[in-house]
Amino acid sequence: MGRALMKLRRRPWMVKMLCSIVVIALGFLFVHTIFGSRHPQTDKSSAKLVNFKIKPDYMVPYGDNGQADSPQNSSQQHQRQQHQQKQQPQQQRKQQLPPKQQQQQQQQQQQPVPDQSRLQLSQEETKTALVMRERVARAKLYCQKKKNAVHGNTTKAKPPAYAFKPCLLKSRAHGFQLCPIAKIGSTFWARFYQVLRESDSGTLRSPYSVPLKGVENIRCLNENASLPAKGNSRLLKATFVREPFSRVFSAYVDKLISPNPIYWNQWGKRAMKRDGVTSDRVRCGQGVTFRQFLRDVNARLWRENNHVIPMAGMCDPCKESFDVIGKMETFPADLNYIMSKINVTFKRDIKLSRETKLDAIYDSIQGPFGWMNKIKACISTPEMGRRIWRKLQIRGLISSDLDYPVGEKDLTHMTVEEFNNIAAKAHDKSTDKRRLSLQKKRAFVEAFRTLSLDDVRDYVRVYQDDFDAFGYDKTPSSVFTRDGHFVDTEALDFDKPWRIPE
Repeated sequence: MGRALMKLRRRPWMVKMLCSIVVIALGFLFVHTIFGSRHPQTDKSSAKLVNFKIKPDYMVPYGDNGQADSPQNSSQQHQRQQHQQKQQPQQQRKQQLPPKQQQQQQQQQQQPVPDQSRLQLSQEETKTALVMRERVARAKLYCQKKKNAVHGNTTKAKPPAYAFKPCLLKSRAHGFQLCPIAKIGSTFWARFYQVLRESDSGTLRSPYSVPLKGVENIRCLNENASLPAKGNSRLLKATFVREPFSRVFSAYVDKLISPNPIYWNQWGKRAMKRDGVTSDRVRCGQGVTFRQFLRDVNARLWRENNHVIPMAGMCDPCKESFDVIGKMETFPADLNYIMSKINVTFKRDIKLSRETKLDAIYDSIQGPFGWMNKIKACISTPEMGRRIWRKLQIRGLISSDLDYPVGEKDLTHMTVEEFNNIAAKAHDKSTDKRRLSLQKKRAFVEAFRTLSLDDVRDYVRVYQDDFDAFGYDKTPSSVFTRDGHFVDTEALDFDKPWRIPE
C-alpha cells in the first residue's frame, strides 16, 4: 500500500484521473437515484411504448380473472391510468362550459338513435344513387357519340321538328326541376308539383288529393323565377323515361282500347284509313288494331303527338344535362331518391302504392262516363263497360279470372261512383300478384305478335335515340321471338272472357 502511494505521488496525473472517475460515478448514481423512478421501463420494451396509442378501456386485453396478468398488461394499465389523468382536466373544462353550450350538449346527447328502417332506406338510397350515376353516364356517352356523328356527317341533316314541347315543372323554393314526358307518370308529376309548391315545410300531402280536373292547368305553372333555391341556386334536374315498346303499347290501351272518342277520332280514323280500311267501315275509329296504330306511329304520329313523341325529343338529355334519370320500371325507389335529395317526404299515413292503383281505376272510369253521350254514338254502353274492364285487366289492376260483372246492363243510369265501387272491390279480390304481372306480360306479347318483324324494326329505327340514350334493349325476346308454340289468349278481344293458361 505504501509503495502504491509512493508511486501515485511520483505520478500526479494518475491521481487526477482517478478522482475524476470517482466524481463521475458519484454523479451518475445521484442522477439515477433522483430521476430513475419516473421511468421504470428501462428495458428495450420501453422504447416500443413511446409511440403507443392509448386504447379505450374496453379494448385493453385482460386475463381470465379480469385483472392484468402479465408485464404487458401491467404496462397497459399504467398507460390507461395516464390516459384517465389526462381526461380529468377535460371533463372539468366541460363542466365549466357556459349554460347555453351545456344545454346544446344535453340536447345532442338526448337525440334518439336512428331506427333500423331509416338505416335500411339510406342503403336503398345509396344503391339508387349508384344506378343514377350509371344512367347519367350512359346518357352523356350517347350525347358524345351523337355530337361526333353530327360533326362527321357532311350532309348535316336537320333534327326532326316536333309539334309539342313539354313545360318544365320548376320549384326554386325546393331546388327541383322536372321535365315530364307523357305516358310516364306525367299526371302524377303535375299533382306532385302542386303539393310541392303549396308546402312551406318538408312534409307533403298526397298528390292524389289534387283533383284530376285542372291538372292540365298545373302542367305549365311555374313558381316565380325570382325565388331563390334553398341553400343553392342550382336546381336538381330530373326526368323519367320508360321502355319504348311498353310506352307505345300503354298509349294504345289507354287511348284506343279504353272508350275515348277524342283519340278514336284523332288516331283511330287516320290509322284505319292509312291501312286501307274503307271510310264507311271506319265510323268513329274505335275498331283500330294495334298493328294499324303502330304503323301510323311509325309514319307520322311520332312527330305530332306528345304521347308517342320520342322521349329524347321531349326531354333531350344533351340539352338539359339531367342529374336524375328515373325510370318507370323502378318508379318507387327513384321517387324516394328524388325526395331525399330535395328534403321532402309524404305524411306518414299516406299509402302511395294503394292510392296509385285506386286513382288509376277511378281515372279509367271517370273519363268514359263524362264522354258517355259521344261514346253512345259509336258503341253501346255494355261495350263501353267491357272496354273499361279489359283495360284494368291489361294494366294488372283486376284479375283476368274476374269477368265483367255488369253484363248487358245499360250504364246510362249508373253513376261513376257506383261503377268505381264495383271495380275497386274486384281490385281488392285480385290478390295474386304473380298472376296480375303475368296478365300484363301476356297482353303485351300478344299485341306485338300481331306485328310483322318489319313493323317492329321500323319502330326501333324511329325510336333509336330512346334505346341508346336510356339503355333499353332494342331486340327483347318478348317482342322479336316468333315460335309456333305460343297460345293466343285473345287479351285484346274485350268481347270475350280472358282466360290465361297456367
